[in-house]
Amino acid sequence: MSKQAPLILSVVAGISLFSNPVQSAPLSHLQTLVNDAPGSEHFHFTYDSVSTADNRFVYSIAGVDDAINIMQRSPGSKLLSVIDTVLGDEDTGAGTHRPQDIEMSSDERHIYVLGGSPEDTDNSIFVFERNADTGALVEVQEYSQRGLASPARFTLSDDGQFLYVASLNSHSVTVLQRAANGTLREVQFITEVEPEFTSGYDYPTSVIISPDQNHLYVGMWVSSSSSNGVIGHFQRDTTTGALSYVDQADFTQDGLGGLNQPTDLAISPDGRHLYATCTSNSEIFEFQITPTGSLSFSGTANVDTPDADMDRLIWVNNLQFSNNGHLAYATDTIQDTLILFHRDLDSGELHYAGAEVHGQDGVVELRQNERVILSPDSRFAYVGSAGGFAVFDLTLDLDLATATRVLANGTTTVEATITNQGPVAAHHLQFQFQVDAGVRIDGADPFSLSTQCSVVDTLATCRLDSLNANASEIITLSVSSDSAGPYIVTSSVSSDEIDEQLANNMVEDSISFGTDDSTGDDSDDDRSSDDDTTSDDNSGQSSGSSSSGGGSLNLGLMLVLAGLGWFRRQAQ
Repeated sequence: MSKQAPLILSVVAGISLFSNPVQSAPLSHLQTLVNDAPGSEHFHFTYDSVSTADNRFVYSIAGVDDAINIMQRSPGSKLLSVIDTVLGDEDTGAGTHRPQDIEMSSDERHIYVLGGSPEDTDNSIFVFERNADTGALVEVQEYSQRGLASPARFTLSDDGQFLYVASLNSHSVTVLQRAANGTLREVQFITEVEPEFTSGYDYPTSVIISPDQNHLYVGMWVSSSSSNGVIGHFQRDTTTGALSYVDQADFTQDGLGGLNQPTDLAISPDGRHLYATCTSNSEIFEFQITPTGSLSFSGTANVDTPDADMDRLIWVNNLQFSNNGHLAYATDTIQDTLILFHRDLDSGELHYAGAEVHGQDGVVELRQNERVILSPDSRFAYVGSAGGFAVFDLTLDLDLATATRVLANGTTTVEATITNQGPVAAHHLQFQFQVDAGVRIDGADPFSLSTQCSVVDTLATCRLDSLNANASEIITLSVSSDSAGPYIVTSSVSSDEIDEQLANNMVEDSISFGTDDSTGDDSDDDRSSDDDTTSDDNSGQSSGSSSSGGGSLNLGLMLVLAGLGWFRRQAQ
């Protein structure tokens, strides 16, 4: 009959445990294409950008320079270089004047730029055919029909069939259909809606389509006062593209008195929450989206945990979500900052998580920044500003390795090392430890007081709000069994950020418990497995003896850590 033998599983996340690491940046600044610098001469007041799905080509618009910059990322590199610039030419009438919005069709065949004609002050939508191999643009249409007096924003449906334009001085939303060759034609022109207090559609400033493509929302302010904000809700016919008014959220409703000039709207990827940024209000307005698509005001977001970089919002320009919906990025034009929020998936609440500030940590040209745009895979953030175009890396690498030992008394230990190799801080980390049936988890004890652990049957889950680059954590998992085994222990780690090396985030270890017959046995098997080390070599599984990797700590350091943990617990 076997005796009960405990297993101690220690999980270390980070690099150094003997110093308190300096707060790491929420984002990693890669480069800034500075206006008027060699190779980036036309980035004066860069407003917006789009990227191909493979991140190879990025297109940005510079309002003052009347420019569309075409940038390319070489294979194996994260840095961009300008390969061509399309400039508005007053003599030939080619290109755009004061471009202010840019979109790419879902098939990536066409680029759409909202701006004016170089030879006059009329507004147009310029349609460019895109060369998929070289990234080059060729103009195929200048659409200049009604609905384009001071256009503010436009957006394309996911199927690429319809484009929606919100225009201030046209007091309208225009629905345009896209042909196979990319050219546009009008299918609907809306200037009148039902609200009694509006005369026409007043001043639309922003437009967005819900992820399910069934609803469209328009931010605007009414003529009586720019502080009187409205978000109109329309049902969208996915076949014809046509819109029909449903209802609205507006300044007359409880809590929405501060809904001033909603300049940008954002919807979470799960379609459950809508957010409005207002240039004349220091808060972000949060709404729940009901099953019918109507908006229910739920609260406002600000800097709830001030730090040295931010104590409040002043002028939030726009908001963008990561694909998983956990993280939100915003620009504050007055404070020259790029802000990171964490989103509560249930309530939709945004919580401040850090900021990148112009002139700090090597970040240049966030002055008077415009919109932050994420790459389609959420790996990069692009921020245009008065003086250039900044590129940020949003990814990290959490590396997991394990070391197993079988002691003479039959106790087995598995020591797993998790290293945040950065370069950015990780948020809302989750460590999970799954054991086979027949193994009991007796407890999970984190080294850090800020880590919370829970155990349910054969699964232990520990959560940590944030982990800086070059920081670490230890979790001691105690397990036992009445049978010798073998059993599998699966260790894994994840965070809100995109991990570029997912294969090294999970390790499987095969363990065995000692029996009465093996107690004190000094057999060759026991000696060979004493202090075995296993490392995830990007296969996702490991067992047996191999060299430790991924920044794992050696046994001597682990003993020191164990001593530190003992002293910590004695002090509590």
